[in-house]
Amino acid sequence: MKELQIGKDVSNIIKGISCLLIVAHHFCSWLDGKGIDNFFVHFIGVRGGVIGVTIFFFLSGWGLSESQKKNQYPLAVYAKRRLSKVFIPLLLTNIIYISILLVFNKISFSVPSIVLTALNLKLCDGVLWFCNVILIFYLVFYFSFLPASNWIKVFICLSATVLYSIAATLIYPDSPFYVYSIIGFPLGMILSLYKDVALRIKFWGTWSLFIILFLVIGSFLLPAYNNLFLMNLASLFIVALIVFSVVISSRVGSSRKLVVLPFIGMFSYEIYLLHNKVLFSLAQNGYLYWYPIAFLLIVLPLSILLKRITRF
Repeated sequence: MKELQIGKDVSNIIKGISCLLIVAHHFCSWLDGKGIDNFFVHFIGVRGGVIGVTIFFFLSGWGLSESQKKNQYPLAVYAKRRLSKVFIPLLLTNIIYISILLVFNKISFSVPSIVLTALNLKLCDGVLWFCNVILIFYLVFYFSFLPASNWIKVFICLSATVLYSIAATLIYPDSPFYVYSIIGFPLGMILSLYKDVALRIKFWGTWSLFIILFLVIGSFLLPAYNNLFLMNLASLFIVALIVFSVVISSRVGSSRKLVVLPFIGMFSYEIYLLHNKVLFSLAQNGYLYWYPIAFLLIVLPLSILLKRITRF
């Protein structure tokens, strides 16, 4: 393996793992709140989401870069091919969910509120913050990729990531998850642009040293945001672990017997949009422990249906 390659099959396996991690994170958070506080439940409930979201950000940066290197789409085409894949399922699920809440008198009717919620400017489901952030970074990526020089592309993307992190920390001081995993996105882009040397120790040493120094210096200059910088250090380690796993799997032969993981990976975004709505409803009505069965019988079939509808 002379250069880093993350094929579609491997990508879907990784997405499947990250998707299950995020689902388990929200489930374990509820279990933790109910007093079931063993090491596994607590760790997944606190850190599982950060790991899963980091992987999603990384694969997004990688996938967009790989695609745009082959086809330099103009903004209109890029929006249709990329942004719409995130926004249309989001819009559709928000409209349906709002309709259900209105029918059961869970929310009051207000046109401005409904419009803002449908467009995800007002969250009807707390986990949907990720959708807004990934849409922002899809746009960041497009404008970062316009220059011919890879160094300029990386500089624009990293600068935008820093500016976003500062803005999000100031706007959402009590919601650090907006920035904990964000470094995964520029790392995905960097590894794609330099994938011919991405497996060399010198490459990893140089970039890791640069990013670590940046994060450590930032934590000293802004001690109030220590966790922000330290969690992104953890995200750097997660990305390195992903790359290591990809290299090992390519040498031993990636297992095609992991049928479940690539299947879940194919519907990971739709699962993300739906899983917490079902979890919240069950937990609020005292059926929290039935969630694993509900995930198989409700979330997965609805995710498949949603993907088919949005494709159509």
